[in-house]
Amino acid sequence: MGTLLITFNLLGGLAVFLFGMKITSDGLQKTAGQKRRQLQSLATANQGVAHEF
Repeated sequence: MGTLLITFNLLGGLAVFLFGMKITSDGLQKTAGQKRRQLQSLATANQGVAHEF
């Protein structure tokens, strides 16, 4: 019974960890996506700089 409880605790902890990583990743992608679009529009507004990208 003890081994089963440890296994469930490990799997539950791993599930919560992975869920937290997914939520954090989604939030970072949304934030980085907005910043990237701002940078890209600024960079492509000047054709000399646009060739750098």
